[in-house]
Amino acid sequence: MTQPICVLLHGFGSAPIIFRHFLEIARQQRPDIQWHIILPGSTHLSVIREVVPKENILSIEDSLPNIAQGCDPSELINYPGSLIEDLEAQKHPWLRRNGRQFYKRGQDYYTLYKSYMAEKKITHLLCIMVETPETKIAMAAAQELGIDTAYCAHLRTMTGTIFATDPYEKLPPYQCVTQQSLAKAKKFVSNFRNNHLSPTALPADADSSETANELLDDFMPSASSRLITKLSSALKRPDLAEPDSIRVSFLNNLPLLRDAHWRIRTRANNKLVDITNIDELPEKFVLYPLQVSPESSINVPAPYYVDQLRVIDALRMSIPNDYTLVVKEHRVGASTRSPRFTQAVRNLPGVKIASSELHPREILEKSSLLATVTGTMGFEAFILGHPTIVFGRGICADLHGGTVGLNGLDVLIREKLNKRIPDEHIYQELAKYYSCRYPFVAYSTGTEGEPVLRRGNIKTFFESYVDHITRIDLWRTSIE
Repeated sequence: MTQPICVLLHGFGSAPIIFRHFLEIARQQRPDIQWHIILPGSTHLSVIREVVPKENILSIEDSLPNIAQGCDPSELINYPGSLIEDLEAQKHPWLRRNGRQFYKRGQDYYTLYKSYMAEKKITHLLCIMVETPETKIAMAAAQELGIDTAYCAHLRTMTGTIFATDPYEKLPPYQCVTQQSLAKAKKFVSNFRNNHLSPTALPADADSSETANELLDDFMPSASSRLITKLSSALKRPDLAEPDSIRVSFLNNLPLLRDAHWRIRTRANNKLVDITNIDELPEKFVLYPLQVSPESSINVPAPYYVDQLRVIDALRMSIPNDYTLVVKEHRVGASTRSPRFTQAVRNLPGVKIASSELHPREILEKSSLLATVTGTMGFEAFILGHPTIVFGRGICADLHGGTVGLNGLDVLIREKLNKRIPDEHIYQELAKYYSCRYPFVAYSTGTEGEPVLRRGNIKTFFESYVDHITRIDLWRTSIE
């Protein structure tokens, strides 16, 4: 590197717990790298202070103005993308404050992040997940300043992680097709087509030794302590308090009540389906699998389609008259979505609802076309060579040739119906992902089996990130 490496970590949610172990390795293996971290509040502050100096911690709770200030509109002229779209990554708009104040608050995050990055001479920004407006704003501010940005994008059924360079899962610039990555792609496609692989499976090539499997401390206080901390933070900074966060914490500590509520909704939604087995599918249909919403997988890359009635209406008014639009409910969506939504979809002419219990691949293979916003089924359809249109930015859109708009949708649908994707194209595209894929996972802690907090996983995460920034530097040098 021609300049000192100074990395800013984005530590919302459970990310600080992961970064705590990540930074312990960093202190031993790369003492030459300076580390900073953004924390939203005091929940994990004491844990992080063990590995990061106080002056290298940006505490949102202590740094953001109590009253939203905003900024002069001229200061946003070089903001990458749309600040308003980034604000729409918020999962629960009905819990927001006044829209004008919310817009000003977004500007406050932007000016705070931008000034901190400039003052501390940050060279790299690393986020584990992009789930909030604050994370998207941080990435935008870094990109405006010419800082290398990365977040850990999970490769779904392919498993493993890439260091995407924007919130829309863009591949790093050093991606390429090699004989090795092409061979991996062909093997994966063959394996997927012959087996039902899970998008949540752990990487088969991850370190599975006894030492690597050691479970690290989750530094998790008791449920009551977490709730008290959230309430204390809300009293200290009511302007930053998210009522839904408190609600979720409360319900997660009452799993019997939460699960009973989910079962009631599942039963109500299951009564409204039209198709309960494969034999009941129409002869000719376009498939639209519902996504769980609100959820970061759709709120972050495609907030316009969080109201999925928008895409359903566009599809049913654009497909040929002899086709039916089959809307398949998601297994999780059946338990969390209001039956009012399901009833509203069922009442639409030209639409039939398929049960969440139907196997996704079976219904996909009988369809003439898949339509999705950002769903995993779009990724799997590509592996199978199935014709697909994608409305939201991300891996699925990149694989299928980009996003589609509403204008001319009817023409595009007719062109895509039953048009298979050539295998050679599938191999070439997947080989690009294998060329920059790393065998670790980075998502929320608390997942069944706690795969993230295994010693080998954290070690691979750290080593992979160091390799990533080295490859970025080599790529930059090669084009200069």
